[in-house]
Amino acid sequence: MEPILEVVGLRKRFSGFELREVSFTLERGYIMGFIGPNGAGKTTTIKLIMNLLKKDRGIVKIFGLENVKKDLLIQKSYLFYLIFVALIAIISFSGLKRGDIFLPVTFILTYVFMQHACYCDDKNNAHLLLNSLPLSRKKIVLSRYLSLFVFFTISLGFCAALGWISELIFSDFIHFSFPAEGVAAVLAAALLMNSIGLPVFYTFGYSKARIVNVILFIGIFNAFLFLESAGKFIANFFNKGSLFSGYFVLIIAFFIYALSYSVSAKIYSKREF
Repeated sequence: MEPILEVVGLRKRFSGFELREVSFTLERGYIMGFIGPNGAGKTTTIKLIMNLLKKDRGIVKIFGLENVKKDLLIQKSYLFYLIFVALIAIISFSGLKRGDIFLPVTFILTYVFMQHACYCDDKNNAHLLLNSLPLSRKKIVLSRYLSLFVFFTISLGFCAALGWISELIFSDFIHFSFPAEGVAAVLAAALLMNSIGLPVFYTFGYSKARIVNVILFIGIFNAFLFLESAGKFIANFFNKGSLFSGYFVLIIAFFIYALSYSVSAKIYSKREF
């Protein structure tokens, strides 16, 4: 079983100070004290572990994974699964006008990325390591909330590349485009879904949050399926002349997401582990 934290040959050099060959391992089920005199390099080591500083040399592994872009690395095992799901979705929604097939596909990928990250945190008891570091619980929660935007951007880029390739190969069946209103619609849907799902995750854990998220996902996803004309609906919904336009809804979604963060941060700050 991989240790929670593994540091090997960590090295960082500043003007007048050098952290040299720091190595240690924190096994699962143990608590480690990190002490030393002023100037010994405690803060520097912690920042290197948290990837707040770029190391000159060495290896830092958290749950067996390099600390650099940890959330992206844990998605690697999902790569072929995501490609398969995206291809099936693109073919399934190829009948949508204006290339709006990217709407449900991007939403699906964002959902999978976010759920897998929460699953890995819960499975590996990531809170044991994170709460042992000089990092406030509010920042821990904030990092998960901000990761949604990272996953959304990755999903959008992945879907764009896959859609472009699919259009080249299946030009008679697939027509791909990037309507701005579609991007806003998917982002708003992802924000609203996770505004409910993340507080449940921080309150009850992944197993119960998964049930809630599946229900929300099915509800939102079926909205795409049962729209007679997704492109026409979204275009009308985002009519700039309407007070309740989609862009206004997106702003509301951001506001609700911010409130959700406040609730989750308060819940997580009071939890006992």
